[in-house]
Amino acid sequence: GVNRVFIRSTKTPGTVQVKVVAEDLKNGTLKWETLPADVQPLSKKLPAQGLPSNLEKGPTPATPSYTMHRFAIPVQETRAGTNDSLAHLSYDDNEMTLWSNNNVLQKGWVTYRLEREAMVNEVCMKLSGWRTRSYPITINVDGKVVYKGATPRSLGYVTCKFDPVKGREVTVQLTGATAVKDAFNLVEISGEKDESTRKDLEEEQPGSLNIVEIEFYEAASEMGAEN
Repeated sequence: GVNRVFIRSTKTPGTVQVKVVAEDLKNGTLKWETLPADVQPLSKKLPAQGLPSNLEKGPTPATPSYTMHRFAIPVQETRAGTNDSLAHLSYDDNEMTLWSNNNVLQKGWVTYRLEREAMVNEVCMKLSGWRTRSYPITINVDGKVVYKGATPRSLGYVTCKFDPVKGREVTVQLTGATAVKDAFNLVEISGEKDESTRKDLEEEQPGSLNIVEIEFYEAASEMGAEN
């Protein structure tokens, strides 16, 4: 059956009537009045002026409008290969601060003791020079290696995913020299490279590990599995 009707407007205002007739069904009629329109290039009349507004809305759903897929596990304390007193800057929710190993490869590690034992399956990090630098790292949970590889270049945060492992201490360790190249070719309107990208390329530090922010997660489906 017909469920939609299109009407082309004309330059003459007046009454518009639409009548629908179907066999074995009650006839239907719609009627409304059209108004002259201001068709000047700069009209002073809004098309919706005078139309009624409908501010009705349904009730707030009793159930959540979202589904939790993972839960963050807060950090209780840290140990680091160097700058131990500054390791907290890597999880302080401030992207203007970071922990650094001062370009000493052998000291490029931080161990995070979580607030509780959990089935850890994701580590999310923002590392300095994220657009140009790839860091070869390992991640272990309670001494078990769960991730080994080079972090991808990105426009911010990278997430290292692995099978859930029960533990409380997570160590992130640099295992080799960082690789530096421009992965996104960001340029200013002048045609010059983006200032941050240019600075990262000029200040290559192959033995550096600089953690701006780091977060630890377990899957919602694993909540309680450790108990």
